[in-house]
Amino acid sequence: MAVLFFEASIIGVIVVSFGLPLIAVAAGVIEYRQFNLASKIYLWLSFFFACLNTLGNLFGSTWFEKIIMGLVTLIQAMLYFYLARSNPKRKHRKG
Repeated sequence: MAVLFFEASIIGVIVVSFGLPLIAVAAGVIEYRQFNLASKIYLWLSFFFACLNTLGNLFGSTWFEKIIMGLVTLIQAMLYFYLARSNPKRKHRKG
């Protein structure tokens, strides 16, 4: 059990470490043109896995998993979809 927790936590750290900068690039917060393709791929994969997770939650065994977590992952999937499809307008800074 401890090995599974350790591996899951390392995977989570890796996903968060790479995911947050890529989401920031896609949202236009950070401007690195060389990461645009990587951020789009990451967002589309995240959207796909969030959709699968939503389906899994809807077939869950408890009401909490079906209703609450189903809504949370559905909103997460919609946000990933919005970021993956959008082409944010970059604000030019005066300076």
